[in-house]
Amino acid sequence: MKRLIISLAAAITAIAGMSASTVAPDSIIQIDNARRVTVTDIDGTVAISVECPDTTLTFTHAAARSHSVRSGSGLFSNLINRQSRHSGKGSEWIFGSVSLGITGAPGAQIDIEPAKSFEISMLSFPGIRYYDGDEAFSIGLGYTWRNYRSTTGRRFVKTGENSIGIDRFPEGVRPRMSRLHTFSLQLPMIYEHTFPCHVYNTRFMIGAGIIPAYNAYGSIKTTWTDADGHRGKDFHRGVGLRKFSVDFMAMMRVSSGLGLFFRYSPCDVLQGSSPRFKSWTAGAPALTAAGKLPGKTSQSHYKKRYYGNVAFLS
Repeated sequence: MKRLIISLAAAITAIAGMSASTVAPDSIIQIDNARRVTVTDIDGTVAISVECPDTTLTFTHAAARSHSVRSGSGLFSNLINRQSRHSGKGSEWIFGSVSLGITGAPGAQIDIEPAKSFEISMLSFPGIRYYDGDEAFSIGLGYTWRNYRSTTGRRFVKTGENSIGIDRFPEGVRPRMSRLHTFSLQLPMIYEHTFPCHVYNTRFMIGAGIIPAYNAYGSIKTTWTDADGHRGKDFHRGVGLRKFSVDFMAMMRVSSGLGLFFRYSPCDVLQGSSPRFKSWTAGAPALTAAGKLPGKTSQSHYKKRYYGNVAFLS
């Protein structure tokens, strides 16, 4: 590549010094009175810029790079191929990492419906990622908002100052829903490994980590309709929420538009005399942004960064 750049620079300089009298039949272009010739290399493409008194001319040359492509034609020939690995190490700040998912509660004495229960979490706001080639480790501050919801005829009820229980709805009313809401602050620690194969220019990634959490808030809410058609509501805070817990998380990215994660907590959601059950969430990462930490990151690494299933230029 260096030999190519030097050769092209020498050729353009020689052309710029030619007289305007004649042009040989096999000449491609002639430039007179060039003020400046600039040669740059951007991702294997050599660009030559010639500044003249009246205009600026730019020429480009794409240098071929070796790579392998799976044989075939049509969709699958371009779907999965390989690209060279990232090089270098450094660090970057990250923010966002918003994840959306459905939530279940194995072991609960009430039918928590995953299709109607969900989680909204932000893994890092802010956070720091340290990377070395295809491997990366990130740590940050975030939160998790979970809603465990049931519409099957049983409800959460307040049984004490800091405890809840599970009971049936009273006779003569039509159940609407009963839900347990929790809010947690978390400290995610995530390891990622990126593979050279990629799907539509996005490299395949897997990740795993542990997420210590401080469970700061919990409440229950139940709604119903009585025999006269009037809606009733019962709402309480203080649900006997476990103060500290640890979640385990696994994730993968197949392409820039498709990412999945699974999160499981072996700790009980509630404690004391409240019912005991675990928690799991499955869903898709939705949003992440990344930026360079001054003086600690190689410039070549910041062409495009991915986390979850969205890429941000930085």
